[in-house]
Amino acid sequence: MIRIKSMGLFILILSLNAFASPLYENMGEFIDKIKSEKSRRKQDVMLEEIFNERNKLAFTIKSLLKKENDIESKGWLIYISGKLRLKSLSGVLVVNYLDFIDLGRNTKAISFPRWSKFPARDALAQIGMKPIEYLLFEIENKHSKYSCILVLTTIRYIIISNLRYVDSIQFTKLILEAAYKKQKDPDKQKNLKKAIELISRKDYLKLEREYRRTAILKARELQK
Repeated sequence: MIRIKSMGLFILILSLNAFASPLYENMGEFIDKIKSEKSRRKQDVMLEEIFNERNKLAFTIKSLLKKENDIESKGWLIYISGKLRLKSLSGVLVVNYLDFIDLGRNTKAISFPRWSKFPARDALAQIGMKPIEYLLFEIENKHSKYSCILVLTTIRYIIISNLRYVDSIQFTKLILEAAYKKQKDPDKQKNLKKAIELISRKDYLKLEREYRRTAILKARELQK
């Protein structure tokens, strides 16, 4: 099993993958080549090289996450997924790591924590609005281990991180209502309706805080 005990080792692992590619080391030169290429087809082929490198990196991170048991190492992998905005890992982060809590040193830095105690939430927010699709799927199907409030909290945090001057609660509610109207399956509609009712509560933010507090206390007991 691969252990990532330091930032240096972590960078080494990444350098063996996509970061070792000359496409990333000489990106300026690569862009010049694309600009000078007259054939649209050849330009597309060159761009595909970049996409393939990112896909390789995403596959490597996904594989490492599956094998890794060390909490700090897992935190680093999730953090990098968000930092590089690897959209292809959105589903993996939602399905497998949304409730992963890290209480280690990277969450306790006084000046600039690398990530919060909920690293998957942070990474999904950095990736952008795309992960909301997967979070809605979780609410609709209600087949996961996750509390509805955890999913709603994550959607709200994504909105806060990506949209300015927007009421995150009301915007989340609008997203849920749009999904409800679009959804034809009565069971999925029922689950969406429950989520809408939950986020419409006047004490919703208090419920969020209570969920986070309880989840962190449980994690602290498990990580002793």
